[in-house]
Amino acid sequence: MRPSTASLAGVVLLCTATLALAGEPVLANFRFYGFVPVDRDASRVQIAIAKQATTLAVALTACRRNGVRGVLKADAVDVEACMATAYGRFTEHTADLDAVACITPALQNELGTFFKDYAVSFDPILWCDGSEPLPDGFSGGFVPTANVYRTESAVSRKLMDYGRDISSCVQRAMARLVAGRAPELEACLATARADADASMLRGQLSRRIAGLEPDDCLKGANDVAAALDAIANLAPNLSEAVFCETPESPPPN
Repeated sequence: MRPSTASLAGVVLLCTATLALAGEPVLANFRFYGFVPVDRDASRVQIAIAKQATTLAVALTACRRNGVRGVLKADAVDVEACMATAYGRFTEHTADLDAVACITPALQNELGTFFKDYAVSFDPILWCDGSEPLPDGFSGGFVPTANVYRTESAVSRKLMDYGRDISSCVQRAMARLVAGRAPELEACLATARADADASMLRGQLSRRIAGLEPDDCLKGANDVAAALDAIANLAPNLSEAVFCETPESPPPN
């Protein structure tokens, strides 16, 4: 979904004071976040879809998390059914939001699948410690001990909080751009990351991470900073899927 012909000359860099025009591509910190909605009506629809997509991502992650807990407790959880229910809510709530030319009902279904695939792809990142691999139905990762599960589960929730904050930043920026105001996206993203970093260091979670073994993954390659980076790197891809290019958008220079 990323425009292959765009050059920096045709992209509004939000690190400058320049305001984007309707339909123009948008970058923040040199990452592409999609196109400015063409008008207020389109903005309302796309922001509504973005909110539902964020809700879907959180729900899908909860399904995976509950599935791991079920494996740990030998209490089977139908992860696929849980994800199908979350996906059904997404399609139900977005069924009437097809007023933007680039988001057809078919594309809305693709968006749901897009989020489902990404939720699955985070299994190896979130469930990275244990001696036995997670069973079929997971895309990787290991069955954690009870102590490690509590830590990894808490990290999972914090990551979703961070993803929700990023999505809110983008929604707010797009609405401001449509209204002809400065997007303040970079500042919002910086605040979201600072809050996420701080939340990982507060209270019981930091003590749990400190109590892990030195070679545990949350102290190594999959540490919380790397996990937060993964969310930050994923967010633009999801954003551009929602704030997509419409026929009214001018072609990038």
